[in-house]
Amino acid sequence: MHNHTGTVLDAWGLKRSFGLTDAVRDLDISVRPAEIVAVVGPPGCGKSTLLGLLSGQLDCDEGHVLFKGEEVTHLPLLRRAELGLVRAVDLVSLFDELTIADHVLAVARNSAPTINELYAQWQVDSRYLKLGLRSLGTAGLDVPAATPVGELSVVQRRQLAFGLAAIAPFDLLLWDEPFDGIGAADRRGLVYLLQAQKADQRSILFSGSDADLAAGIADRVLLMSQGGITGG
Repeated sequence: MHNHTGTVLDAWGLKRSFGLTDAVRDLDISVRPAEIVAVVGPPGCGKSTLLGLLSGQLDCDEGHVLFKGEEVTHLPLLRRAELGLVRAVDLVSLFDELTIADHVLAVARNSAPTINELYAQWQVDSRYLKLGLRSLGTAGLDVPAATPVGELSVVQRRQLAFGLAAIAPFDLLLWDEPFDGIGAADRRGLVYLLQAQKADQRSILFSGSDADLAAGIADRVLLMSQGGITGG
């Protein structure tokens, strides 16, 4: 058994191939409680695949994933999210024509079964909408819930992605390139948002391509190249 003392996440021997290409190979990674970890590398090095393996969006060919000491290697994404291992939605997964409120309800209904009785469903939706809007407010997204997502700026879309992920309590948030394409002024708010999670013993694992930027945000920076990790 791998040593996972003091970690919220401990994964080792991870491998995932697409055809003849190893996107991730023999990779080990761990995250401690209240820690921000950055995985940095060039496009195509396997960062998104790694987050997919950890979140349950992708199956491992080999390896193990432990979360809070529990083996989750073969658990699906929603089950891992229920345990507190959450991946922020990618910006390409947001729908421009739908409103902020639509996205909140979609996330809520994805994690709880719909109810056949109309009034009961309305009550559930209303409760989730209040929770969701509170979460979005915490993320700094201060625009009307009826706003179509297509009208949001890049940084507002990132705030929406975080707020949607944080509707349910999490212990570890996985986030793919949250600072990509954002200027220094807008970046400060997102950095504060991530670092504020540490006070609640929440951890963040994010990916990026700028090692210097990551070093100013994360507690540890891991360098990824050709499916493997060094540093940390």
